[in-house]
Amino acid sequence: MSQPPVYKFDVQVLNSEAISPDSIVRSPRTFKPQDLLAARQNMDIICSSPDPAPAVAELVEFILGDFFIQAHRTGLYNRQKNLWESLSKVTSVSVFQLRSGIFKRVPVPLFDLHLQDFRGRPFILGHLVDPTFEAGKTSSETLLKRFLRRAEKLPGLTGLFFCCPAQEAQSLRTAVSKLTGGDDPVGRYEARLPEPLSVPLNLVGLGPPEPDRKPGLRSAVHLVHPDLSAIKRIRAAAVREE
Repeated sequence: MSQPPVYKFDVQVLNSEAISPDSIVRSPRTFKPQDLLAARQNMDIICSSPDPAPAVAELVEFILGDFFIQAHRTGLYNRQKNLWESLSKVTSVSVFQLRSGIFKRVPVPLFDLHLQDFRGRPFILGHLVDPTFEAGKTSSETLLKRFLRRAEKLPGLTGLFFCCPAQEAQSLRTAVSKLTGGDDPVGRYEARLPEPLSVPLNLVGLGPPEPDRKPGLRSAVHLVHPDLSAIKRIRAAAVREE
């Protein structure tokens, strides 16, 4: 990105002696759901920029907190192991706002999130289509393809997150499933893109609170693909592999 980040989030562990995401990934089978919540409470996510866009802050929180917890609870971490483990190594998130226009480039409510390690190296990428974005002739599928092309330019990635309003995410779900091997019983949870990326792509919806949300999970942001409603099938696949 040639432009400087519009937002910067710092991720810190409050108490190095207590349960943390790093201790969870070292021995995931020894920890219970309440331990995952304790690990999240031991992590501080602070934006150094005043008043970040609400949807950006929610997506950062979802990826580092809710997705990490949900993947452990459902067993998805077995299918997306490298991505899940690398979430514990994120120390900062740089958020870049995209621009549009030919003669005069103006900011649009589209954001790339670079989740970085302690060296400042991005190894997880996210993209947010803010609800205020007026698509016009630009479909969510087009925005996804452009995001994937940008991701191809960065080496060493472990995973991607694409987030858009819930209704758009549902419309995009079939295309993402087809792109990531959704017809395969195991591949649908690995959600792995073909070469050259060959990393998981998780589709995230941004929408209203859900009445049946699970404890510890945010309500406005939720995973659309992979579909984790069939939790037993994920766990059975993990058992067969072991």
